[in-house]
Amino acid sequence: MQVNTSNVQSKNKNSLNPENLRFFDTAKAPYRFTSLNDEAREYLNTNGFVALKNVLSEAELAEAEKNLWNFLSRCGMKQDDISTWKDNIYPGCLLSGLIWDFGAGQSDFQWYIRTRPNVLDAFAKLWEVKSYEDLLVSMDGLAVFRPWKQKTTWKTVGGCSKDTARHCRSLYYVKLIYKIYNFFFVQIGHQTMGPYCSRSSDYIEVPYECEDILSRERWLICLEKGDLFIWDSRLVHCSSPAVDIIADEQIQKSIDQNQTSETETKVDDNISKPTLLRAVSMVTFSPKSFLNQEKKGQIIQERVNAFLNNRTCSHWPTECKILGAPSTSKLKELPQNDLKSLNRVGQSLIGIDILKECDDKWKEYNLGE
Repeated sequence: MQVNTSNVQSKNKNSLNPENLRFFDTAKAPYRFTSLNDEAREYLNTNGFVALKNVLSEAELAEAEKNLWNFLSRCGMKQDDISTWKDNIYPGCLLSGLIWDFGAGQSDFQWYIRTRPNVLDAFAKLWEVKSYEDLLVSMDGLAVFRPWKQKTTWKTVGGCSKDTARHCRSLYYVKLIYKIYNFFFVQIGHQTMGPYCSRSSDYIEVPYECEDILSRERWLICLEKGDLFIWDSRLVHCSSPAVDIIADEQIQKSIDQNQTSETETKVDDNISKPTLLRAVSMVTFSPKSFLNQEKKGQIIQERVNAFLNNRTCSHWPTECKILGAPSTSKLKELPQNDLKSLNRVGQSLIGIDILKECDDKWKEYNLGE
Protein backbone atom coordinates (compact mmCIF):
# COMPACT_ATOMS: atom_id res chain seq x y z
CA MET A 1 0.00 0.00 0.00
CA GLN A 2 1.26 3.46 -0.88
CA VAL A 3 1.56 5.85 2.05
CA ASN A 4 1.08 9.56 1.48
CA THR A 5 4.34 11.28 2.43
CA SER A 6 3.73 14.66 0.82
CA ASN A 7 4.18 16.43 4.15
CA VAL A 8 7.56 14.86 4.88
CA GLN A 9 10.57 17.17 4.63
CA SER A 10 12.24 16.77 1.27
CA LYS A 11 15.69 16.44 2.84
CA ASN A 12 14.59 13.08 4.27
CA LYS A 13 13.53 11.66 0.92
CA ASN A 14 16.41 9.31 0.31
CA SER A 15 16.81 5.70 -0.78
CA LEU A 16 18.39 5.06 2.62
CA ASN A 17 15.20 6.25 4.30
CA PRO A 18 12.63 4.34 2.22
CA GLU A 19 9.75 4.98 4.62
CA ASN A 20 10.30 8.74 4.29
CA LEU A 21 10.07 9.19 8.03
CA ARG A 22 10.40 12.75 9.22
CA PHE A 23 13.09 13.30 11.82
CA PHE A 24 14.87 16.16 13.56
CA ASP A 25 18.33 16.89 14.84
CA THR A 26 17.91 16.32 18.57
CA ALA A 27 19.19 19.83 19.35
CA LYS A 28 16.24 21.26 17.39
CA ALA A 29 13.57 18.63 17.99
CA PRO A 30 10.31 20.41 18.92
CA TYR A 31 9.25 17.62 21.28
CA ARG A 32 12.29 17.79 23.63
CA PHE A 33 11.96 19.93 26.77
CA THR A 34 14.14 20.52 29.81
CA SER A 35 11.29 19.75 32.22
CA LEU A 36 7.59 18.96 32.32
CA ASN A 37 6.63 22.62 32.35
CA ASP A 38 3.40 24.09 31.01
CA GLU A 39 4.78 24.20 27.47
CA ALA A 40 5.84 20.55 27.59
CA ARG A 41 2.50 19.49 29.04
CA GLU A 42 0.66 21.37 26.30
CA TYR A 43 2.81 19.66 23.67
CA LEU A 44 1.98 16.26 25.18
CA ASN A 45 -1.74 17.02 25.35
CA THR A 46 -1.77 18.23 21.74
CA ASN A 47 0.47 15.64 20.11
CA GLY A 48 0.30 12.64 22.42
CA PHE A 49 4.03 12.46 23.20
CA VAL A 50 6.88 14.48 24.67
CA ALA A 51 10.53 13.99 25.65
CA LEU A 52 12.32 15.36 28.70
CA LYS A 53 16.05 15.99 28.41
CA ASN A 54 18.77 14.60 30.68
CA VAL A 55 16.48 12.92 33.19
CA LEU A 56 19.42 10.87 34.45
CA SER A 57 22.80 12.30 35.34
CA GLU A 58 26.01 10.96 33.82
CA ALA A 59 26.69 9.07 37.04
CA GLU A 60 23.21 7.53 36.97
CA LEU A 61 23.62 6.56 33.31
CA ALA A 62 26.90 4.83 34.13
CA GLU A 63 25.28 2.91 36.99
CA ALA A 64 22.33 1.96 34.79
CA GLU A 65 24.64 0.66 32.07
CA LYS A 66 26.57 -1.38 34.63
CA ASN A 67 23.32 -2.89 35.87
CA LEU A 68 22.24 -3.62 32.31
CA TRP A 69 25.40 -5.55 31.53
CA ASN A 70 25.19 -7.41 34.83
CA PHE A 71 21.80 -8.67 33.66
CA LEU A 72 22.93 -9.45 30.10
CA SER A 73 26.06 -11.21 31.29
CA ARG A 74 23.92 -13.43 33.50
CA CYS A 75 22.19 -14.47 30.27
CA GLY A 76 25.54 -15.14 28.58
CA MET A 77 26.19 -11.85 26.72
CA LYS A 78 29.59 -10.36 27.55
CA GLN A 79 30.05 -6.62 27.05
CA ASP A 80 33.54 -6.86 25.57
CA ASP A 81 32.97 -10.01 23.48
CA ILE A 82 30.61 -9.54 20.53
CA SER A 83 30.88 -13.25 19.70
CA THR A 84 28.60 -13.83 22.71
CA TRP A 85 25.88 -11.62 21.22
CA LYS A 86 24.71 -14.33 18.82
CA ASP A 87 21.10 -15.45 18.50
CA ASN A 88 21.29 -18.53 20.71
CA ILE A 89 22.65 -16.45 23.62
CA TYR A 90 20.83 -13.13 23.12
CA PRO A 91 17.98 -13.18 25.70
CA GLY A 92 15.44 -11.12 23.75
CA CYS A 93 12.98 -11.54 20.92
CA LEU A 94 15.00 -11.66 17.69
CA LEU A 95 12.33 -9.77 15.75
CA SER A 96 11.58 -6.94 18.18
CA GLY A 97 14.54 -6.72 20.57
CA LEU A 98 12.18 -6.95 23.56
CA ILE A 99 13.40 -8.86 26.63
CA TRP A 100 10.99 -10.17 29.23
CA ASP A 101 12.47 -13.57 30.16
CA PHE A 102 15.22 -14.40 32.66
CA GLY A 103 13.88 -12.06 35.33
CA ALA A 104 14.22 -8.96 33.14
CA GLY A 105 11.29 -7.21 34.78
CA GLN A 106 12.79 -7.61 38.25
CA SER A 107 16.41 -6.94 37.29
CA ASP A 108 18.53 -4.36 39.10
CA PHE A 109 18.61 -2.43 35.83
CA GLN A 110 14.85 -2.02 35.74
CA TRP A 111 14.46 -1.21 39.42
CA TYR A 112 17.28 1.32 39.27
CA ILE A 113 15.51 3.21 36.46
CA ARG A 114 12.10 2.99 38.14
CA THR A 115 13.35 4.58 41.35
CA ARG A 116 15.35 7.51 39.96
CA PRO A 117 14.23 10.78 41.62
CA ASN A 118 13.81 12.69 38.34
CA VAL A 119 11.75 9.88 36.84
CA LEU A 120 9.47 9.77 39.87
CA ASP A 121 9.20 13.55 39.94
CA ALA A 122 8.23 13.72 36.27
CA PHE A 123 5.41 11.22 36.66
CA ALA A 124 4.18 12.69 39.93
CA LYS A 125 3.84 16.02 38.11
CA LEU A 126 2.30 14.36 35.10
CA TRP A 127 -0.41 12.66 37.13
CA GLU A 128 -0.70 15.66 39.47
CA VAL A 129 -0.23 13.60 42.63
CA LYS A 130 1.63 14.64 45.76
CA SER A 131 4.54 12.20 45.52
CA TYR A 132 5.72 8.80 44.29
CA GLU A 133 3.80 7.24 47.20
CA ASP A 134 0.63 7.84 45.22
CA LEU A 135 1.92 5.85 42.22
CA LEU A 136 2.25 2.23 41.17
CA VAL A 137 4.94 1.20 38.70
CA SER A 138 4.79 -1.44 36.02
CA MET A 139 7.20 -4.35 36.22
CA ASP A 140 7.75 -4.83 32.51
CA GLY A 141 10.92 -5.56 30.59
CA LEU A 142 13.51 -3.81 28.49
CA ALA A 143 14.69 -3.68 24.90
CA VAL A 144 18.15 -4.07 23.40
CA PHE A 145 19.18 -3.67 19.77
CA ARG A 146 22.42 -5.25 18.63
CA PRO A 147 24.56 -3.39 16.03
CA TRP A 148 23.02 -4.91 12.93
CA LYS A 149 25.68 -3.52 10.61
CA GLN A 150 27.97 -6.07 12.26
CA LYS A 151 25.51 -8.76 11.21
CA THR A 152 22.46 -7.94 9.07
CA THR A 153 20.32 -10.69 10.60
CA TRP A 154 20.41 -8.73 13.88
CA LYS A 155 18.22 -6.01 12.35
CA THR A 156 14.84 -5.92 14.06
CA VAL A 157 11.51 -5.76 12.31
CA GLY A 158 9.26 -2.71 12.68
CA GLY A 159 5.49 -2.71 12.72
CA CYS A 160 2.58 -0.46 13.57
CA SER A 161 0.72 -1.20 16.80
CA LYS A 162 -1.30 0.35 19.56
CA ASP A 163 -2.07 -0.33 23.22
CA THR A 164 -5.68 -0.55 24.33
CA ALA A 165 -7.32 2.49 25.89
CA ARG A 166 -8.76 0.80 28.94
CA HIS A 167 -6.83 3.35 31.00
CA CYS A 168 -7.35 6.40 28.86
CA ARG A 169 -4.59 8.36 30.57
CA SER A 170 -2.09 5.56 30.93
CA LEU A 171 1.33 6.83 29.96
CA TYR A 172 4.27 4.87 28.78
CA TYR A 173 7.88 5.71 29.44
CA VAL A 174 11.07 4.66 27.73
CA LYS A 175 14.47 5.47 29.17
CA LEU A 176 17.44 5.63 26.86
CA ILE A 177 20.84 4.33 27.83
CA TYR A 178 22.60 4.55 24.48
CA LYS A 179 22.23 7.51 22.14
CA ILE A 180 20.15 6.39 19.20
CA TYR A 181 18.59 7.74 16.06
CA ASN A 182 16.24 4.87 15.36
CA PHE A 183 13.61 4.83 18.02
CA PHE A 184 9.87 4.93 17.38
CA PHE A 185 7.77 6.54 14.75
CA VAL A 186 4.33 7.86 15.59
CA GLN A 187 1.40 8.98 13.52
CA ILE A 188 1.27 12.75 13.88
CA GLY A 189 -2.14 14.16 14.75
CA HIS A 190 -2.81 12.22 17.97
CA GLN A 191 -4.87 9.75 15.93
CA THR A 192 -6.36 6.90 17.98
CA MET A 193 -7.74 3.54 16.89
CA GLY A 194 -11.42 4.30 17.38
CA PRO A 195 -13.55 1.13 17.02
CA TYR A 196 -10.48 -1.12 17.11
CA CYS A 197 -10.05 -0.23 20.79
CA SER A 198 -13.01 -2.46 21.59
CA ARG A 199 -10.79 -5.52 21.12
CA SER A 200 -9.77 -7.26 24.32
CA SER A 201 -6.10 -7.69 23.41
CA ASP A 202 -3.44 -5.29 24.66
CA TYR A 203 -1.82 -5.47 21.23
CA ILE A 204 -3.78 -4.11 18.29
CA GLU A 205 -2.38 -4.06 14.78
CA VAL A 206 -3.33 -1.26 12.44
CA PRO A 207 -5.24 -2.84 9.52
CA TYR A 208 -3.84 -2.16 6.07
CA GLU A 209 -7.18 -0.72 5.00
CA CYS A 210 -7.08 1.91 7.75
CA GLU A 211 -6.14 4.74 5.36
CA ASP A 212 -7.05 7.53 7.77
CA ILE A 213 -4.26 6.44 10.08
CA LEU A 214 -1.64 5.03 7.72
CA SER A 215 -1.78 8.02 5.38
CA ARG A 216 -0.73 10.44 8.11
CA GLU A 217 2.75 11.86 8.41
CA ARG A 218 5.11 9.66 10.41
CA TRP A 219 7.92 10.86 12.65
CA LEU A 220 11.05 9.02 13.64
CA ILE A 221 11.62 10.05 17.26
CA CYS A 222 15.28 10.92 17.71
CA LEU A 223 16.50 11.15 21.30
CA GLU A 224 19.67 11.65 23.28
CA LYS A 225 21.11 9.33 25.89
CA GLY A 226 19.29 10.02 29.15
CA ASP A 227 16.06 11.35 27.63
CA LEU A 228 12.70 10.38 29.08
CA PHE A 229 10.13 9.76 26.35
CA ILE A 230 6.47 9.78 27.36
CA TRP A 231 3.47 9.10 25.19
CA ASP A 232 -0.24 8.49 25.52
CA SER A 233 -0.76 4.77 24.96
CA ARG A 234 -3.67 5.48 22.61
CA LEU A 235 -1.27 7.05 20.11
CA VAL A 236 -0.53 4.80 17.17
CA HIS A 237 3.13 3.91 17.53
CA CYS A 238 5.69 1.49 16.26
CA SER A 239 9.19 0.26 16.96
CA SER A 240 11.47 1.01 14.06
CA PRO A 241 14.69 -0.76 13.11
CA ALA A 242 17.75 1.36 12.41
CA VAL A 243 17.43 3.78 9.52
CA ASP A 244 20.60 3.70 7.45
CA ILE A 245 20.76 7.36 6.54
CA ILE A 246 20.95 8.46 10.15
CA ALA A 247 23.54 5.93 11.18
CA ASP A 248 25.65 6.72 8.12
CA GLU A 249 25.55 10.45 8.83
CA GLN A 250 26.84 9.80 12.34
CA ILE A 251 29.58 7.52 11.05
CA GLN A 252 30.74 10.18 8.60
CA LYS A 253 30.67 12.80 11.35
CA SER A 254 32.84 10.55 13.50
CA ILE A 255 35.26 10.06 10.61
CA ASP A 256 35.47 13.81 9.99
CA GLN A 257 36.14 14.51 13.64
CA ASN A 258 38.96 11.98 13.72
CA GLN A 259 40.72 13.26 10.61
CA THR A 260 43.22 15.27 12.61
CA SER A 261 46.96 14.90 12.99
CA GLU A 262 48.33 12.18 15.23
CA THR A 263 49.95 14.82 17.39
CA GLU A 264 46.57 16.34 18.14
CA THR A 265 44.49 13.22 18.66
CA LYS A 266 45.22 9.87 20.22
CA VAL A 267 43.30 6.79 19.17
CA ASP A 268 40.47 5.99 21.58
CA ASP A 269 40.71 2.38 22.67
CA ASN A 270 36.92 2.30 23.10
CA ILE A 271 36.26 2.88 19.39
CA SER A 272 36.93 -0.77 18.56
CA LYS A 273 34.80 -2.07 21.41
CA PRO A 274 31.34 -3.44 20.49
CA THR A 275 28.44 -1.19 21.40
CA LEU A 276 24.73 -1.85 21.57
CA LEU A 277 22.70 0.16 19.12
CA ARG A 278 19.86 0.73 21.54
CA ALA A 279 19.03 -0.04 25.16
CA VAL A 280 15.83 1.13 26.83
CA SER A 281 13.88 0.57 29.99
CA MET A 282 10.12 0.40 29.61
CA VAL A 283 8.19 1.70 32.59
CA THR A 284 4.61 2.83 33.19
CA PHE A 285 3.32 4.69 36.22
CA SER A 286 -0.34 4.96 37.23
CA PRO A 287 -1.99 6.46 40.30
CA LYS A 288 -2.92 3.96 42.98
CA SER A 289 -6.43 5.35 42.83
CA PHE A 290 -6.81 3.57 39.45
CA LEU A 291 -6.76 0.18 41.18
CA ASN A 292 -9.91 -1.90 41.27
CA GLN A 293 -10.88 -1.17 44.87
CA GLU A 294 -12.62 -4.52 45.38
CA LYS A 295 -9.62 -6.53 44.14
CA LYS A 296 -6.73 -4.29 45.13
CA GLY A 297 -5.44 -6.61 47.86
CA GLN A 298 -5.39 -9.57 45.46
CA ILE A 299 -3.73 -7.56 42.69
CA ILE A 300 -0.97 -6.23 44.94
CA GLN A 301 -0.31 -9.70 46.37
CA GLU A 302 0.07 -10.98 42.81
CA ARG A 303 2.52 -8.15 42.10
CA VAL A 304 4.51 -9.07 45.21
CA ASN A 305 4.63 -12.69 44.06
CA ALA A 306 5.82 -11.59 40.61
CA PHE A 307 8.66 -9.67 42.24
CA LEU A 308 9.61 -12.53 44.54
CA ASN A 309 9.63 -15.03 41.67
CA ASN A 310 11.50 -12.88 39.12
CA ARG A 311 8.55 -12.59 36.75
CA THR A 312 8.17 -9.86 34.16
CA CYS A 313 4.73 -8.26 33.85
CA SER A 314 2.88 -6.19 31.26
CA HIS A 315 2.77 -2.40 30.94
CA TRP A 316 -0.23 -2.11 33.26
CA PRO A 317 0.72 -1.22 36.87
CA THR A 318 -2.83 -1.76 38.11
CA GLU A 319 -2.91 -5.37 36.92
CA CYS A 320 -0.57 -8.33 37.16
CA LYS A 321 -0.33 -9.96 33.76
CA ILE A 322 2.76 -12.18 33.56
CA LEU A 323 4.78 -12.10 30.33
CA GLY A 324 7.36 -14.51 29.00
CA ALA A 325 7.76 -18.23 29.39
CA PRO A 326 6.51 -19.67 32.71
CA SER A 327 9.87 -21.37 33.16
CA THR A 328 13.21 -21.57 31.38
CA SER A 329 16.46 -23.20 32.31
CA LYS A 330 17.97 -19.81 33.13
CA LEU A 331 14.92 -18.63 35.07
CA LYS A 332 15.09 -21.71 37.29
CA GLU A 333 18.61 -20.73 38.29
CA LEU A 334 17.46 -17.41 39.75
CA PRO A 335 17.03 -17.29 43.53
CA GLN A 336 13.83 -15.85 44.93
CA ASN A 337 13.98 -12.11 45.47
CA ASP A 338 13.79 -10.51 48.91
CA LEU A 339 11.48 -7.51 49.35
CA LYS A 340 14.05 -6.00 51.70
CA SER A 341 16.40 -5.68 48.72
CA LEU A 342 14.17 -2.80 47.64
CA ASN A 343 14.15 0.47 49.51
CA ARG A 344 10.97 2.15 50.71
CA VAL A 345 10.45 3.76 47.29
CA GLY A 346 10.53 0.46 45.44
CA GLN A 347 8.27 -1.31 47.91
CA SER A 348 5.75 1.53 47.76
CA LEU A 349 5.77 1.40 43.94
CA ILE A 350 4.83 -2.29 44.11
CA GLY A 351 2.00 -1.39 46.50
CA ILE A 352 3.10 -2.88 49.84
CA ASP A 353 1.50 0.04 51.67
CA ILE A 354 -1.87 -1.02 50.22
CA LEU A 355 -1.41 -4.57 51.52
CA LYS A 356 -0.70 -3.14 54.96
CA GLU A 357 -4.11 -1.48 54.84
CA CYS A 358 -6.20 -4.40 53.61
CA ASP A 359 -4.45 -7.59 54.72
CA ASP A 360 -3.91 -8.39 58.40
CA LYS A 361 -0.83 -10.49 57.56
CA TRP A 362 0.96 -7.35 56.34
CA LYS A 363 -0.08 -4.83 58.99
CA GLU A 364 3.14 -5.12 60.97
CA TYR A 365 5.41 -5.11 57.93
CA ASN A 366 7.99 -2.31 57.97
CA LEU A 367 8.59 -0.62 54.63
CA GLY A 368 11.99 0.59 55.80
CA GLU A 369 13.77 3.78 54.84
